[in-house]
Parts: sequence; C-alpha cells; structure tokens
Amino acid sequence: MLVSGFINGRLIYILEFPFSFNDFVKKLEKQLNRRFPSGDKTGQYLRSANFYYNDFINCKNLKVIFLLKKSKLKDYKNYVIKNFYQFLEKKTEL
Repeated sequence: MLVSGFINGRLIYILEFPFSFNDFVKKLEKQLNRRFPSGDKTGQYLRSANFYYNDFINCKNLKVIFLLKKSKLKDYKNYVIKNFYQFLEKKTEL
C-alpha cells in the first residue's frame, strides 16, 4: 500500500507498507463487517473505507519512499497531527 500526504498541493511524504499488515487489515475488516453484517451483497460496495496513520505506523516493514527534508518539513508542522509529525520528523534527513 502506498500512502501519500499533500498540503496545499505540496507532496510531503510517500510511505509504503504491506497491504496485509494486521492492524490495517483489522481496520478494513471492521468496516466491511459493519457494512455487510451478513456477508457480501451483489452490486453493493464499501466506498467509504478509511484508515489513519495509527493503522499502519507500527508496521515493521514500513518504508519511506519520499519525505521532505527536515528544514522543509517544519514549514508544515501545524498541518499534521502531532504524533504523526513526530514520526515523520524522526524519519527525515536534515
């Protein structure tokens, strides 16, 4: 899975993790089970599935594909949730 973040049209990060990561799968399964409590329905879909950084942040196989340098990342600090920003800050270069 590739996840990207943009702020005001500027690419901030691209992260990659396996689609099969357990926390991520659990999040999707929960939404699917809520939408289809009796199982799959022909012609119906779950179009509004969502996930957050905390559903993949602990993945040991998470890879940083792209991330702004620390000097540029600081310009966007107020636009990113605190814990996720701290994660990104630890991963970025000077």
